[in-house]
Amino acid sequence: MVVGLGVDIVEIDRMRTALARRSRMKQRLFSEEEQWYCEHKAQPEIHYALRFAAKEAVLKALGTGFSGMKFLDVEVARDERGRPYPRLYGAAKEYADTMGIVEMHLSLSYTQTTAVASAVALTEQARPKANVKPSTREELAREFKELRALLDNLDSDSDPESDNLINDAEEVARDDEKQAGVA
Repeated sequence: MVVGLGVDIVEIDRMRTALARRSRMKQRLFSEEEQWYCEHKAQPEIHYALRFAAKEAVLKALGTGFSGMKFLDVEVARDERGRPYPRLYGAAKEYADTMGIVEMHLSLSYTQTTAVASAVALTEQARPKANVKPSTREELAREFKELRALLDNLDSDSDPESDNLINDAEEVARDDEKQAGVA
């Protein structure tokens, strides 16, 4: 199931100003990998703002905010296709494990002025089940309901042929139920 959803917005100009004023801010807030990624972009402040928003969104999805967490407990990484995802460390990882969170999704976007991140935390129950087929009993029950709805919609009073069709369909459904042990 979905355990949490987090969204955060950061003003890019504010991030630019903060980075210029505080020389150690990058080291305190961002991992070496995050710093390398941002510094190799044409406008690093956009990517720092995105990563800061992502850290906040992830911790909101966990339901903790920064309470008891460090900025470096959440790192924004990229998979082989370039899709961002959070890596959790320290208190954030421990908390996620305690909550049964097995997967987190992250989305990043920006305009000229703002960076936005959203995060979703999922447990095992939220994952889709791979090709789970219904049992014979469940399948027969579904088919019976479909046939029953079809038969209910037929106007049996006006057409004797419809009566025969209804009787045949009901007989087939009863035979299927008996064969499956539903009756």
